[in-house]
Amino acid sequence: MTDTDERMIREIARLCSLPESRVERTVTLLQGGATIPFITRYRKEATGGLDEVQVGAVRDQLERLNALEARKRTVRSAIEAAGKMTGALSAQLDDCWDGDKLEDLYLPYKPKRRTRAAAAREKGLEPLAALLMRQDGSQPERLADRFVRPTGNKRSPEPAISWPSGSRKTPGPGKRSARSMPARRSSRRGLSPAGRTRALSIPTISAAAFRSGGCPRTGCWPCFAESARDF
Repeated sequence: MTDTDERMIREIARLCSLPESRVERTVTLLQGGATIPFITRYRKEATGGLDEVQVGAVRDQLERLNALEARKRTVRSAIEAAGKMTGALSAQLDDCWDGDKLEDLYLPYKPKRRTRAAAAREKGLEPLAALLMRQDGSQPERLADRFVRPTGNKRSPEPAISWPSGSRKTPGPGKRSARSMPARRSSRRGLSPAGRTRALSIPTISAAAFRSGGCPRTGCWPCFAESARDF
């Protein structure tokens, strides 16, 4: 039995509140192709008399942890390929038995698609975005002036703060929080017991109307806000 198998046995025993020895023998039978009815009727001496509900719980956890182990291998390979694996991170992956936590561990190392925010960050505009998000009444043009790189005889702060690749496109607080493991865990704890999802119909937004902001009630922002005000 490998170290991974032993860790899985311990985790299943903990989750099912069963002795490790019984879980180990039950897992061996399941991996050998035995069915739950067969185990509970003809292998009571091996499982210590586990009933169908208990054997079913062991099987469900075994399937879940096998899938998690496969995902762990993928995550580990990706991090190692990026040259970012450390001893501490490797130990965290070994001890991780929750899919959400695994994805939280992987998130800082997950390849990101090329975005306007990335382009703005490469231009050194993330500090400007932080200043703008303070919303302390400062003039954006004055804040942006120190980030301007003059070209020829022209010097304008507008490209530093405007679309398509200026500081307005750097990650805001929402995206930064989404990359924070403590923030993700806190949100999960708050939403899991009491979170609700609500969907509602809004008017069809035509591409032309969206671009032009035109109306009659075909998708301009005031109409969109009016339709979604109760969301």
